[in-house]
Formats: sequence, structure tokens, C-alpha cells
Amino acid sequence: MKATRMRVLKEQLKAKTGPYYILQGQLIAELQTALLNHKDALRKLLEALFAEIERDINFACKKKGDDTKEGITFQALLNDQIRIKRKERDEGAAAQFIIAEEACKTLAAMEIYQH
Repeated sequence: MKATRMRVLKEQLKAKTGPYYILQGQLIAELQTALLNHKDALRKLLEALFAEIERDINFACKKKGDDTKEGITFQALLNDQIRIKRKERDEGAAAQFIIAEEACKTLAAMEIYQH
């Protein structure tokens, strides 16, 4: 009788309506939310950093004497580099988020097979 109760309890715990399955779904949702929040926070920090660098470049290049051909070329080069680095940052952050999301899905799949 005890063995039967234990088997039924195990089956109910592992069922799709059971607590382990529900908990797994909640954990995955929370991990995905945390990843999104973390990604957004990092993006804001990086955008602030790039804005500060761009402001400093523009300030330095607008000083008297920087209206020369070399100064204008230098400013254009730096602004191009900022655009390139922003693009790399955005693509890199997106790739890292996809990797983290896949890791969560893999973890979830492993949990399903273990129960």
C-alpha cells in the first residue's frame, strides 16, 4: 500500500500540473525576465559611456584651431569609430542574450527529462 501511495505521489509531482513542472515554468520565466532586465541595464550603461565619449570628442574637436582639414578628418574618423563600436555592441549583446536564452531552454529540457 505504501509503495502504491509513493508511486502515485511521484507521478502526481512530475505531472504537467504538478508542482515541479509549475515551478520549472516559473523559474524559466523569471530567468528570462532577469536576462532582459540585465541586458537593458547594460545597454543603458554602454549608451551613456558612448554618449560621454562622443561628447568629449566633439568638445575636443570644436576647440579653436581644430577647424583645419586634419581636425575635421579626425573628428569624422572618431565619429565613424563610435558608430562601428555601437553596432558591434548591439550585435554582441543580442548574441549573448540568445546564448543565455538557449541555455535556459536547455536547462528546462534537462529538468523535464530528469523527472
